[in-house]
Amino acid sequence: MIDFDSVIPRSKVIEAAFAFLESCGFRLEIEEGKFVTIPRSTELVLWSRAFVKYGDVEGWDHYEANVMLGRLDGTDSPDLGYLKLYFNPDGGFVTEDRYPRYWGQYDEAK
Repeated sequence: MIDFDSVIPRSKVIEAAFAFLESCGFRLEIEEGKFVTIPRSTELVLWSRAFVKYGDVEGWDHYEANVMLGRLDGTDSPDLGYLKLYFNPDGGFVTEDRYPRYWGQYDEAK
């Protein structure tokens, strides 16, 4: 069993999510020219973590963590969407993917 807390503990994942949101001004571009604004006070909730092993392909092994952007009415569903964060095998942040709660959920194009 993988001890996620030794490589990407909850606090590290949430800090990486906040730092990423801060770097983009809390405005996520979901599709070209389509944005979702994330209020700074939005609760960031660690939803899941996984380790992806690519068999014999060297350099592709990584950790993934899904972070909900807010929680919809106390459920286990994201309010504003979620981030999928990627970490190298040593726990260093690499990149992210971003998803709205549902497709078509955008701010007005500006």
